[in-house]
Amino acid sequence: GNASGGATALASASRKTFAAASPAVDLKCAGDAAFKRGAYVEAARHYSEALEGGGTDKASAITDGRGNAKLWSNRSACYAKLKQWDRSLADAREALRISPQWPRAWSRLATAMHGMGRLMDAY
Repeated sequence: GNASGGATALASASRKTFAAASPAVDLKCAGDAAFKRGAYVEAARHYSEALEGGGTDKASAITDGRGNAKLWSNRSACYAKLKQWDRSLADAREALRISPQWPRAWSRLATAMHGMGRLMDAY
C-alpha cells in the first residue's frame, strides 16, 4: 500500500491498543483530531468528556505523568481559539494547579490573559 495508508493503519492500531487501557485515550485522540481540523467546539467536548469520565488515574496513563493537566491545557487552547477567554483562563489555571512547572500550562495562561487584554498580567 501507499505510505499514507500505512500511517493511517498504524494510527488506528495505536488508538485501539490504548483504548483498551483507557476510554480517556480515545476521547483525547478524538479531541486532538478535531482540534487539528479546526473543530474547536467538538474538540472541547471530547476533552470535557475525557475529564469527566477519565479520572486522574486513567488519564495519567495518556498524559506523560501530568495527570489531567494535558486535557485541561488542550481544552484551554480550544477555548482560546473560540475567544472564550474566561473559560480558557480557568482551564489554564487548573492545568497549572496540577502541573505548576509545565511551560505549556503557563503559555495557555498567558494566551488567555493576553486575549482578555490583561497584557501586564500575561507577561
